[in-house]
Amino acid sequence: VSLPEDSVLVCGSRLPDRDISRYAAMLVLPGVEIPAPGGRIMVCESVDHLSPGDLVLVDGTSGYLRTLFRRASSHNALFVTEQCNNNCLMCSQPPKNDDGDLLGVCSRVVELLKHDPPKHIGITGGEPTVLGDGFLSLLGSLKVNLPSTSITVLTNGRRFDDPRFCSAIAEQGHSSLRFTVPLHADVPDVHDHIAQSEGAFYQTINGLYNLAACGIDVEVRVVLHALSVPRLPSLAEWIWRKLPFVRQVAFMGLENMGYVNKNWHQLWIDPVDYQASLQTAVEHLYRRGL
Repeated sequence: VSLPEDSVLVCGSRLPDRDISRYAAMLVLPGVEIPAPGGRIMVCESVDHLSPGDLVLVDGTSGYLRTLFRRASSHNALFVTEQCNNNCLMCSQPPKNDDGDLLGVCSRVVELLKHDPPKHIGITGGEPTVLGDGFLSLLGSLKVNLPSTSITVLTNGRRFDDPRFCSAIAEQGHSSLRFTVPLHADVPDVHDHIAQSEGAFYQTINGLYNLAACGIDVEVRVVLHALSVPRLPSLAEWIWRKLPFVRQVAFMGLENMGYVNKNWHQLWIDPVDYQASLQTAVEHLYRRGL
């Protein structure tokens, strides 16, 4: 059970008739009479989206409120960094250099979830692995606090080019850990152009092999757009021949946000126009047991 000092009290249309001084913060609706001004009582337009067990980040100075974990959702993720060593043309979360205390916030979320662990949680960014020892520390905290929770990490896979880093991850010993790695093409020049990083293809492929050598689950993701679709059937064949150990291949839709807006002229292709290529790729992998 959470302590009052770890709890945000959702008061709604009135403040309760009891001592609320120990609570981390109180959320009230507009029009509620507040006895004394202070950063711990925040006025919100709506609190309908919040339920008991949800985790929120409250900044009493700026009035900033962000929901970090929703108990009713099966798609919660820890956003650990805005940094990235790629600069992908279709990135929906363009990288930034200043993280603030994102990793510290995520570590605190993990600690608070241990009393009622979720079935699944994701880790995303940015590129989580650029945090190095900080990323390993987070995995260690997940092993200790959420040992039964399945973990999915979205990563470009380049950091796994270092086998020592993969070994350090394997040593954490989490029983349900999977890395999902985008692969843009079966040839280096196309992959590297989409990732906007020279050498990314070979680092990613080496990383996939290193993960497999350490017994760590891998999923390959392919984002569908005008630059990746032309090589889709050959990429499916390449994955089957070169990466038969992957647990799953996911073909992902293009998100119209982030860098996609400014690169729309390069990336947009009507789904009607790639039906045949997508069907060929899916059937090819399905018939070979992927």
